[in-house]
Amino acid sequence: MVDIRIAAKGTDAADADRMIEPVEAEIRQRLGDIVFGVDEDTLEGQITARLRAGGARVAVAELGSAGAVAERLATGAAEGFAGGVILARPDEARRLAGDADVTGSAGERAERLAEAVRKWSGVEIGLATVFEDVPGTTPPVTVVGIAVALDGRRAGREHRLGGDRPSLRIRTATLALDLLRRSLS
Repeated sequence: MVDIRIAAKGTDAADADRMIEPVEAEIRQRLGDIVFGVDEDTLEGQITARLRAGGARVAVAELGSAGAVAERLATGAAEGFAGGVILARPDEARRLAGDADVTGSAGERAERLAEAVRKWSGVEIGLATVFEDVPGTTPPVTVVGIAVALDGRRAGREHRLGGDRPSLRIRTATLALDLLRRSLS
């Protein structure tokens, strides 16, 4: 996540706001839906507003991210958060998915897991993360699959990330919440 600060000095606050307006419009035009808020807006706050507007709730399944996504939803978007399942091993993902195939790439597995947690929890939206370490890489690389399941469709992404586990979990939570935000547009 990147914060962009636009500052202007005018004769008063209204004058400064007038100077900022075209700059902000240009930034939004260039960056598109990457920009999700202003001032004190948060990713979690945007998700809460969109879930509320759609009358929907989200459940999470995490394999590798140790509850980082669920923690951010529980504290920042609790109104629309139905709960989560934190999985320690791939065989637990298979158990949650039932008969669903949980093989394939990290992104494909995340898509199936998102659908499985959506059905399991009885809510409208499932969100899932899957970590897969890439063998023989120095420094270590992890492929992170992130997916959302809603309205009979799935949206999944894969990211190749380096770094220590705590950093990966933080980055994964932000990427997952951003995918959820975009899926709710």
